[in-house]
Amino acid sequence: MDTSVVIPTFRRNRSLQRAVRSCFEHPHARARHEIVVVDNSPDAGAHDTVRALMDESPVPLRYEHEPRAGISYARNRGVAASRGERIAFLDDDEQAEPGWLEELEHAQERHRAAAVFGAVIFVCEGEIPDGMEWALEWLTRDFDDVTGALDPRRVAYVGTGNSMFLREALGSDAPFEIALGLVGGEDTKLIRAMHERGDRLVWCREARVLEHVPPQRLELTTTLKYRFSCGQMRTYSCIARENPSLAEAAAWMLAGAMQAVGNTALAPASGVLLGRGGTNARLAAAAAGLGKVLWMEPFLMNRYKRPAA
Repeated sequence: MDTSVVIPTFRRNRSLQRAVRSCFEHPHARARHEIVVVDNSPDAGAHDTVRALMDESPVPLRYEHEPRAGISYARNRGVAASRGERIAFLDDDEQAEPGWLEELEHAQERHRAAAVFGAVIFVCEGEIPDGMEWALEWLTRDFDDVTGALDPRRVAYVGTGNSMFLREALGSDAPFEIALGLVGGEDTKLIRAMHERGDRLVWCREARVLEHVPPQRLELTTTLKYRFSCGQMRTYSCIARENPSLAEAAAWMLAGAMQAVGNTALAPASGVLLGRGGTNARLAAAAAGLGKVLWMEPFLMNRYKRPAA
């Protein structure tokens, strides 16, 4: 088995169907591929959905249930259960464009990469809330860089959504930090560690996926909370490691304080010049900066915390 596609999922059966079916459109090496869906819901709610898809799948499609809460448990379960020499990750709300998997594989082979990362283009499934038109562009990860070595400045801004790792480069069947499983940033920590030890990381602009978001995810309140948690992740991931990087955490906090103050001050002027969207964009940037400062336990947001039953 050359490549395993791992799709963690949590109570998104409709979008999960779309994600899995988008992987059926890569026929050039079907005999060497498999898809592994890891269901992180405690009630195994995706079981019947995956079972139904097995009949139409042109490649081996397997279901794994990981009831322990947290994205790290789900990702680690996918790594341990998969059999490929390469492991590609696709989120359950993403849709791979035709040629996606082949482009990741070609980039990995051509550049002898330990990991490859592709573009994630966000699209709204309904009408974008007023004043939030900028949010899709902000969420989108689509650098102008040509395919090749990942710019070191991008390391903190890529993740496992649309990625491929050599199994041997992951180092174990549980490479994602459990302590970050509810907070997020477990992929950032892993990728940063790979960069620091000199692994070859590659950007592949031709490997593209669409990420579908409902309009409510683009509401200002939701966006502010998400940006705040992203900021927290930057600093917290420096601390939640075997050898905490206090200097790096301090640098993120200083940058965050400047970001929060500066963007808050500029928000009214941005509103005058650009309207409501300008104000909202500045407030979101300020929220991200504030998160870098207030990363401590009393303020920490658990992005992957399960809703009450």
